[in-house]
Amino acid sequence: MKLTSFNHFIGEGFEGVFKNKSMAFASIATTAVCILMLGIAFLTMKNIEFNVENIETDINITVFLDEKMTEDEVSAFKGIVLKNSEIESIDYISKDEALKRFVAETGLPEELASDLVGALRASFEIKLRNNKDEQSVIDVLSQMEQIVKINTPREAMKLLIDLKNFIQATSIAIISILVVVGVILIGNTIQLTVYIRRNEIKIMKYIGATDWFVRWPFIIEGLFIGFFGTIIPLIILFFAYNFFVNIFNQAVSIDSEKLIDFMPIMDVYQELVPIALILGLGMGIVGSMIIIRRHLRA
Repeated sequence: MKLTSFNHFIGEGFEGVFKNKSMAFASIATTAVCILMLGIAFLTMKNIEFNVENIETDINITVFLDEKMTEDEVSAFKGIVLKNSEIESIDYISKDEALKRFVAETGLPEELASDLVGALRASFEIKLRNNKDEQSVIDVLSQMEQIVKINTPREAMKLLIDLKNFIQATSIAIISILVVVGVILIGNTIQLTVYIRRNEIKIMKYIGATDWFVRWPFIIEGLFIGFFGTIIPLIILFFAYNFFVNIFNQAVSIDSEKLIDFMPIMDVYQELVPIALILGLGMGIVGSMIIIRRHLRA
């Protein structure tokens, strides 16, 4: 392709966008909504995966003890548990320590929180040598009469994974619908440009222009629409995500670094940007190719 021809195609494609401003705007807006949905779903799923991985790498089992146990019985129980070779360490959390943690995490006044001390139990936090041994350790612990309850992060992980799967399925359905609508709108935008330039196309074909020479300006017009419809939501998401993370970390009284961690936006965008560009530009190419191919066959 000659440089002069390339410049001609770029110019014609860019001009085509502005010839049909209302349709081009609708096409860009639909593409933008599609990419925005993709971005929100992708950011959510990546952060869920990130937090699940963090939980998996630092699994602690919490066992709550019978209130009737004396200090000597607690010490003896700790020694028995530590004999298990699958356990790396065990920390005793008294009722008073549990209350201090509760106050620190919730921000409640200590006078108010102290009323809840009766509902708190002493516990052990058990760290495993290998997370794969979690279930076998739980099976052993569940047989001990001194333990009244066992908590494990697996329940939180299951909830996160279920949420991720729901978001993924819902997003695929919505994005699929938006892609179809976007392709149709882009096709209609290109069709208007084809209609406006129909006489020019006939003359070009008459003097021997190839089909691809006729196609390229419309393909590039579709690419422009797809590009603008992709870049705009990506920029919005970039600033909105950082804003949300900052507000969340400042506003939530619970220690958010322990409750939930957010991935750096640039780490997510390394994967999201190529996917979004492929989808957005692909919508532009498909929409323009369908219409111009139909016109050239007519």
